[in-house]
Amino acid sequence: MRKLIFLWLKGPQKSRQAMHFFVVMSAYMVSIRQYIPSNFARKPRSMFEFGKWKATEVRQFLLYTGPVVLLNNIPSRMYRNFLLLSVSMRIPALCSPDNLDYAEEILKLFVTDFAAIYGNDFVSYNMHSLIHLAQDARKFGSLDSISAFPFETFLGKLKKLVRRPQNPVQQLVRRLHEKQKVASQKSTSVCSPLKQLHFSGPMINSTATWDQYRRYNDGQTMISSSRGDNCFSVGGRVLIVRNILSHSGTVEVLCNFFETDKNFFNYPMDSSRLGILFVFNLSEHLQLLPVEELKTKMVLLPFKTGYVALPLLH
Repeated sequence: MRKLIFLWLKGPQKSRQAMHFFVVMSAYMVSIRQYIPSNFARKPRSMFEFGKWKATEVRQFLLYTGPVVLLNNIPSRMYRNFLLLSVSMRIPALCSPDNLDYAEEILKLFVTDFAAIYGNDFVSYNMHSLIHLAQDARKFGSLDSISAFPFETFLGKLKKLVRRPQNPVQQLVRRLHEKQKVASQKSTSVCSPLKQLHFSGPMINSTATWDQYRRYNDGQTMISSSRGDNCFSVGGRVLIVRNILSHSGTVEVLCNFFETDKNFFNYPMDSSRLGILFVFNLSEHLQLLPVEELKTKMVLLPFKTGYVALPLLH
């Protein structure tokens, strides 16, 4: 993904794109920061800051923002080539053995198509190795399970625990022991997943006396009535959470469903098969759902007269 962006921004003449497209794309990237869920450690940055992007930002672009921001801003052939990579990384293919053959097929097509568009000179070892990812998944399972990124991330946490250059190992042992002690004390205390009590949210007659909250976080799913963490898919339909309500030990959400949805793209497969939808016509009718039904969180990005909804993968 990093190589593709470099080729569009600073590559040879045949692959370099007009600067005004990057101005448009950068403005969009900055404008959607408020739509990015709290699950992401970093918000989108301008394309002109690409040289400073971290790996998580490149991944975010590949899987979420890229399919939206690149549409109509790069040539159709390049966009379709990008979709091959994006879909192959998003598809359950590299996690589910049933789809590995298809993932392998479109990864090979991506590399072949990439060489035809940008030239054989740019098909590096890393580019070629993509065609072997499916084999790695067959042997080791989901690529996330063999990723080195969690270990690299944890090194940063360890570094913060060392406060002086002398005896770093002893410092780490003491700090980790302190953290384990605090964690064990917290586990014995009851902490409510409901946060930020308020009295100003939308209600319906049957819930007029219920307590209202802005956030719900059970340690696995973060639900909010605020933009970014308020979009979910239930039964294949996309909804927006308007309020979080609690009564007699039960928690339910008040929400609006989008009435219309369709495929966002059809190549190399219908986007709906990946759960990616272009949605519009948000219903004004409020519906009440148990919080347990909100399992599939979505990234909702504005696009033209509606939104593009993409399932959150992590």
